[in-house]
Amino acid sequence: MNFPDGLLPTSWQWFAHLLFVLVLAWSVLAAPWRRLRDSEQLHLFLGMCVALMLLWSIKTGIRPGLNFHLLGATVFTLMFGPWLAIVGLGLVLLGVTLSGLSGWESFSVNGLLMGVLPVTASYLLYRLVDRKLPNHFFIYIFLN
Repeated sequence: MNFPDGLLPTSWQWFAHLLFVLVLAWSVLAAPWRRLRDSEQLHLFLGMCVALMLLWSIKTGIRPGLNFHLLGATVFTLMFGPWLAIVGLGLVLLGVTLSGLSGWESFSVNGLLMGVLPVTASYLLYRLVDRKLPNHFFIYIFLN
């Protein structure tokens, strides 16, 4: 979802700013940056960021101002892991906000709801399926 500016009270926005900065800092420290030293992986990471910026710029939703971004966070998580996914989705949200499609006041709220929450849910589901079910291509495709 993409929350517009002024929808939530200021106290909630400040709490979201604090929480998003903490999660983003933790992700930057825990991210496996050595993986992006390979130029193919770096190009894939940056290409995924650009593709998600384009995808998130498409306005689909129920009401004006509440847009659903159905794809992206899960694919990013499965491709790069949760830490790089959160950092990448933060970059995507920064690009969308700089282009004027989202507001600065609700940046952290959107970051938590469009980045951190789906990445966490996707990664927890992935870990549960990986631990409880056998490794099989169709299990990976249909459950993750």
